[in-house]
Amino acid sequence: MFERSGLAEKLRELNELQSDGGDVMMVTFSRLKNFPFFSDPANWFLMFDKDHSSISFFNAPEADALKELVAEMPYLCDSDKYSMMLSMNSIPEQQRAMMMQQFKAGNINFAEINASSLRPEAERAEGEVNRYIQNLYRFFNLFRRKNEFANPFAEFINLPEMDELSEWFDDTVFVRETAEFYFKRGYYGAALAMFGKLTESDGAGHDQWQVYQKAGYCLQKLGRIEEAMTMYGRSELTAPDNVWTLRRMAQCSRMLGRNEKALEYYRRISAIQAADLLTTLNIGMCLMELCRFEEAMKEFFKVEYLDENSDRAWRPIVWCAFRMGDMVKARAYSDRILASSPKAEDYLNAGHIELAEGMPRKAAALYLKAAAQPGKDSQWFLKAMNDDGDALRAAGVDDILKAIVIEEIV
Repeated sequence: MFERSGLAEKLRELNELQSDGGDVMMVTFSRLKNFPFFSDPANWFLMFDKDHSSISFFNAPEADALKELVAEMPYLCDSDKYSMMLSMNSIPEQQRAMMMQQFKAGNINFAEINASSLRPEAERAEGEVNRYIQNLYRFFNLFRRKNEFANPFAEFINLPEMDELSEWFDDTVFVRETAEFYFKRGYYGAALAMFGKLTESDGAGHDQWQVYQKAGYCLQKLGRIEEAMTMYGRSELTAPDNVWTLRRMAQCSRMLGRNEKALEYYRRISAIQAADLLTTLNIGMCLMELCRFEEAMKEFFKVEYLDENSDRAWRPIVWCAFRMGDMVKARAYSDRILASSPKAEDYLNAGHIELAEGMPRKAAALYLKAAAQPGKDSQWFLKAMNDDGDALRAAGVDDILKAIVIEEIV
């Protein structure tokens, strides 16, 4: 049930985030910071003390066990531990007693778990640092007078620019770890600077090709496509059959309008992964952009045949058939799309087919539906008709008839 609902994947992501030191409790405990205890700024930084006067409102034996349990929870910072204990005071006594009995019956002993760790000292140090940062983060974001303080978390912190850490960035291992950290979390500009240091020094060792690969991806995400291609090319020299690199090089080539080159890369991927239908589809798209419609149709029919439950090949088949003058096939696939989940472009292409077949009124009705789709308007329609002008002309549509239909739609 978890797998089908997608909840299992979410739990895995949450667990991974938590294992990396991510703060997964912020939202939960942000609602529990309105107690008078948190009116004093100093209390946001108090180490958790189970004997603190603010949480001495109940003293049953089970309460001591609960306080011990909360004190040893590894993923809760000190202010969250106080929030948890303070919230217990708002629970009716009978339910509170039942909860404490359940905690006691569970026999969860975080102290024993922590003691059995293979890296107790290192993990304890990391935990202390992490929890202190969480305390700081909560104070600067949740304290009721937070606007009176400059929030150090409001802007991106670039570690290499901090004087206290500068000497560490002479170590290629540390630079690589920092680069991977930024890369994983989507800070592509900062990651690129770190990967740049490694590409200049060749300090990444035997997997230097991965450094070039990730530097290329950062450049691609930053919109620097030509530079990304250069980096991917360096990676390809060392690992020529890496599918991930070839796929990105194909993508960049298409973004630069180099469909012939993109086709070459997709062919290489297909030679490595013959059963990959996405690659087959992309080969067809490149051929279609190159106006090699008959070859493209073969690729699209292959996708349709091997993936009969998918409609992803239908749209390009419609366009290829239209450009080849096969209006029967174009209409057949267009009707399938219109009967399932049509988009504005589908109504537009259907209108083109009717216009080419000498049915301007039917074409106008379909064009009106296209322009009425969410996010579309007459300006979008005018641009689309202008972009498809050559294709319509090649299909035998008279310019005067097209102009009359456009005027009626607008």
